[in-house]
Amino acid sequence: MGRIRHESVGEQSPKTSDRENRFPSPKVGSDQFLRIVSWQEPAESEQRTSPTPSSDIAGTVRSWCRNLSRRTLFIALIVLLAVLFIAAIVITLVVVFAIQGKHDDHSFTAIVFTMSTSSPPTPTPFPYPVGFVVGTLSHYVPLGAVASLVPDTRAFTFQQELLAYGNSTLSLLRNGTVDQSALILDGSNCTACTILAADDSCFTGRYPRCDQAQTIYCCSGCPRVGNFCRVKGIFYGFLDQLVESRVFSNKGGLLLTTSSQTSTNSCSVQTHRVSADGTTFSGSIQSCPSSSSDQTSNVKYKSLSTTTLNPDNAISADILAVVDINGAVQLTNLTSNFELAHVAMDIKDGVLSMASTVQDGRLLVVVLQLSRFYILRYNLRSGCAAVLDSYYQTFLFSGSVSDSCMSIFPTF
Repeated sequence: MGRIRHESVGEQSPKTSDRENRFPSPKVGSDQFLRIVSWQEPAESEQRTSPTPSSDIAGTVRSWCRNLSRRTLFIALIVLLAVLFIAAIVITLVVVFAIQGKHDDHSFTAIVFTMSTSSPPTPTPFPYPVGFVVGTLSHYVPLGAVASLVPDTRAFTFQQELLAYGNSTLSLLRNGTVDQSALILDGSNCTACTILAADDSCFTGRYPRCDQAQTIYCCSGCPRVGNFCRVKGIFYGFLDQLVESRVFSNKGGLLLTTSSQTSTNSCSVQTHRVSADGTTFSGSIQSCPSSSSDQTSNVKYKSLSTTTLNPDNAISADILAVVDINGAVQLTNLTSNFELAHVAMDIKDGVLSMASTVQDGRLLVVVLQLSRFYILRYNLRSGCAAVLDSYYQTFLFSGSVSDSCMSIFPTF
């Protein structure tokens, strides 16, 4: 029995061998095992789970999407679109209210969408300052047929009076009222007559009546004398064209400027004065200056007018304004024979009437046609010329001007 115990000690039992070979790999022995179990405990950071690979995330998303039904996806898409639409509306309202807050002086808000494009070439700037004709309050006065209508502009100042004549009736419009008087003029079968002034006594009395000896008027297109003016009964006839007529400041006389051979190289102007006491004066003949645009042409001017700065005792005109054959307006100082301005206004077609005057140190020139008029303003001190936008203005009312118009006096 003692031998048997000894043998059992010297031999390895199968059970012991199985314990020592618990690791499948033959490279891991008991010594290696001891080393492994004797490792230090890992830190907390090492015990955390490592990040999930991106491939696992994509797979998870795909799996989640497959598990969703089509109905759920459709509802989610509708909700997303609704949220985006509401956000767009809110942003638009915020922008609109912000714009309205910055522009309270406007009754509307304009949202402008612009596209960046190449800018067009800059046009050549207009060479003159421009003015505009604006409409004002109009008043209808039933005067009947009117053959003559002129403003009272004595001493180069509008006296707030208009003098009209027609059907043997003289009318004075002032301060919103109309005074009338009976008047019979000796027109001598002339084409047209214009009343320039009348005494205040013509509109007094219970039954106002005016005699032609109390008036100053001129007629044109007369069969025997050509043209004539009557100054308080004093007759003065002439054959040349009347280009300027100005009543003396006290209504005691009339200054006349006439022109001859206007459309030729022999163009000339002459000044005349006729007083109510019967005295008359005729100045020297002044030649028209050459046109700056065409000095070789035999035809000089389409139309012309003069401005005499002191009509009560002048011996000659001071400024000549002409429309040349190219439609330009030329201003010339006749005293020094110096050209003041040459403005290419492109005046086409015929000219019914042309007149000029002075107000507040500025020379005003108007050219009248059937349906429109041109205006030029020249500063006598600075030499600055100004015109209307596009040079002309069409009439604000329908109709056309009769060619019997004698003169026009612009007021600004």
